[in-house]
Parts: sequence; structure tokens; C-alpha cells
Amino acid sequence: MRAPSAIPQDRLGAFYHFRQRVAERVSADVDAASLWFLVIEVIEGGIEGPALKYICRLNRNGRCLWRVKFAGRVFFMVYDRDAGCPVTVLKPVGSLLRKDKGQLIDLAEYL
Repeated sequence: MRAPSAIPQDRLGAFYHFRQRVAERVSADVDAASLWFLVIEVIEGGIEGPALKYICRLNRNGRCLWRVKFAGRVFFMVYDRDAGCPVTVLKPVGSLLRKDKGQLIDLAEYL
């Protein structure tokens, strides 16, 4: 699958990485391009709802953790506010280090 032409050239690498992680960690059946554009529209538009919930800031460089409900699945996503796009997705298990505060985030607590 090729990246949609609507993705800016400077974000193609991020999109390819995101698409690969969606296939590996969520499902190969999930349309990564649709998810990519939906997430950007919702976050940049300041809209929060049941499909996308802000969890916390991960560092001081603009990366934030979000819980995502999409295509009948629940998972987590790291979004880069400075770049204006999603970076990766995470399975809803384990923990993640919040670098700006040095604390672990138990992902299961936010399901």
C-alpha cells in the first residue's frame, strides 16, 4: 500500500513508520491512512471524545499519549504536537516512561 498523496513529503517517513506499527501492534486490517488523518483532524481541531482521549504529556518536546478506540479496537498512540502527526501506536499492555516526570504509566489503568 502506498502512502496517500495528501501526506506532506516531510511527514512521509513518519507515516510509513506509523503504518507499519499499526499493522504490527493493532491489526493489518486497520486502515492506517484513515486513522492518521482522523487523529490529526481531531487533535489539531481540539476535539476530544470517546474515540480519542488525551492521557498525558510524555516529554517536553511535544509528545503526548492518547488512548484510541478505532475499528473495534482499543490501543494507545504517541502524538507529536510539534510535528503535527502521530508517531507510533502501542498495545494496551505494559507501561511507558513519562520522561518529563520520570514516572511509569501503567497503560492498563487507562483502558
